[in-house]
Amino acid sequence: MWSPLLAFAAIAIVFTVGDYISLKTKGLIASILTADILFMILGGVLHILPDNLMQISVMAPLTISIGMALSLTSLGSTFNLEEFKAEWKTVLVSLSGVGGVILACLTIGAMVFGHEIAYSSAAPVAGGIVAGIISTEAANAAGRNDIAVIVSGVIAFQVLIGAPIGSFCLHKEVNRFINAGEYKIRTEEREKGAKQRLINLPKFFSINNAQLARLGLVAALGQVTSQVTPIPAAVTYLVFGTLAGAVGFLDRDSLGLSESKGIITLAFFALICESFLKVSFAEFGQMLIPVFGIIIIGVIGSMICAFIMGKLLNWSPWLSMAVSMCCILGYPTNYIVTTEVVNSAVRGKDFSEDQVNRITNHVLTKMLIGSIAAISIASVVIASVLAPMIFK
Repeated sequence: MWSPLLAFAAIAIVFTVGDYISLKTKGLIASILTADILFMILGGVLHILPDNLMQISVMAPLTISIGMALSLTSLGSTFNLEEFKAEWKTVLVSLSGVGGVILACLTIGAMVFGHEIAYSSAAPVAGGIVAGIISTEAANAAGRNDIAVIVSGVIAFQVLIGAPIGSFCLHKEVNRFINAGEYKIRTEEREKGAKQRLINLPKFFSINNAQLARLGLVAALGQVTSQVTPIPAAVTYLVFGTLAGAVGFLDRDSLGLSESKGIITLAFFALICESFLKVSFAEFGQMLIPVFGIIIIGVIGSMICAFIMGKLLNWSPWLSMAVSMCCILGYPTNYIVTTEVVNSAVRGKDFSEDQVNRITNHVLTKMLIGSIAAISIASVVIASVLAPMIFK
């Protein structure tokens, strides 16, 4: 009875429910968490949804063969190298947080929960969806659905730990910034305009198919490079996408401009959650201890390393630890948490619009840049390196 179209509709409905709950809880309950639970109930418990729902919908082959390459290449095209230069301290603190996650997971995590759980979960804790897909593919290729379930659980539950910690640290930092009077200091706005492009394509190349054609060509070059060098494909996609975006061959967020991003993103989320279609309530209960355990170990390692780096850079410890949560929260949760903290801090007080903007920019820019450095770059590279080592 399950046709590809019906399978696709079921997946889309599940994630629509997840998006609705995420919206109502302001991102505290991630859509992927709701999807995991619904897949478990409708699949592993009630057996309404088949185990191979992703295969039936043909979304799995799409994601593995094309989706990952196009998504990472497009992601590279969004990087603003000038902003990274201006926020180099933020990048260092964020990457230190990622390093803390990896160090803690691969040492303490491996001792407590074993090599396979630690190595498969480290990059997802330090990143998110893309890193999770890389680890999930490695687990599925090895026939280890139990590890794939833990990876999905890590991605689903980490926001429940990261959001309150990030919010607390941001509250402390915003209050420190206000009480110190730093919001009164006018800072020179750095120019964010893009530099003159080296390549200026005719307007025709902005249509959907032309966006995909350019994106596919750059991704193919990245794939060939990874095949003839020891560099992981995920890294070459990011690098080629960044270079193509910098010279103007790719538009910023080409996949979004092609209007193809939605279905590929849905396929990514579904691939991560697919393992829950085989999970029972008993198995779900058993996975909670390693999932929350590895997240907590990673979060503590991230905060410690970011704190140390912040000290070396003369940063506020609260700001350092808030930025360390960028890898745990990701976008848009980091944006939601940050703006809510700022709004709470300035509500009912006599701040001018310009001063509110300075307070907002002080933390929001760092949280967004920190997420890009941690999730879009570092975690993808780390996942590509660790994936072949998980089951050795």
